[in-house]
Amino acid sequence: MIAGSGDIAFVGPEAMLLAADKGAKLKAVYDIYPQNAFNVFALKSKQIITPYDLKGKKIGVISMGSGTRYNLATILALNGMSESDVELVALGLNAAPAIIDGKVDAMASTDTILYGMQASGLGTVDVIWARDYLNTSTDLFVIEEKNYEPKKDFYTRFLRGYRKGMEYTIKNIQEAAEITAKVAIDGKDPVKVMGSLKLRIMTSQSAHTRKHGLGWIDTVPLQECSKIYKNAGFIKNDIDISKIATNDLVMKI
Repeated sequence: MIAGSGDIAFVGPEAMLLAADKGAKLKAVYDIYPQNAFNVFALKSKQIITPYDLKGKKIGVISMGSGTRYNLATILALNGMSESDVELVALGLNAAPAIIDGKVDAMASTDTILYGMQASGLGTVDVIWARDYLNTSTDLFVIEEKNYEPKKDFYTRFLRGYRKGMEYTIKNIQEAAEITAKVAIDGKDPVKVMGSLKLRIMTSQSAHTRKHGLGWIDTVPLQECSKIYKNAGFIKNDIDISKIATNDLVMKI
C-alpha cells in the first residue's frame, strides 16, 4: 500500500506498528477482527499448559515476520520472558508434521489453523490463548494518512460494503459457508469451512462492536501492544495509537 500498489491494507497490528516506527503516516480505520485469534498450542504429552512451561522449548512460528511470532513475544513479555528464553523455528503453514514428529515442542498459531489441524487428526492439545494476556486486534484496515481526507468518501463506501457483507454473513452463516466452499482455495471440506467461519464471526465481534457496530477500534490494547514491542526491541520509537486509529468512518457507516 505504501508503495502505491493498493488503496487500503488488511494487516495485523504488528505490520502497522513496524511501518509507523519507520516513519509511515497511517490511519487505522476499521477493526476487522477485534478479538485476538492467536495462540500457542502443544500436544498433551508435552505438558505445556502455562506460558512458563514454554521456557527453554522449541516453538514453531509460521514465519519470523508473522503475527504468530509477535503474539508469542507478547505472551512471553507479559509473563516476564523474552524470545531469548525460547528457540523459534519457522515452519510455514504446514506445521503438523513437525509437531507430530516432535521437532518442535509447541506451535504459535491462530484459532483457524489450530482448528484445521485438529479436524485433520492432530489430536488433543493444550492451548495458551494470547487474548487471555492481551486481547489486541488480529487484523485491521489501514490506509495512508495523506489519503484519508481526499478519499474519505471512497473509504466510507468501501467500509460500508464490507460491514454489510459481514453483517449478512453473521445472520446467514449457512449461505456464507456454501459460498465460501465454492470459492476458497482451501474450502472444499464443508465441515472445516463452517468451523473456520464460526471462529471468524466470533473474532469479528466484541463488547465494543456490540455497542458501536462492527469495525469499532479499541485503542487501549493496541497502545499496550506498542509498548511491549518497544520493550522487546521490535520498534525503536514510542507510538501514540490515538494519532493513528480513528473511529470516525465507522461512525459514518
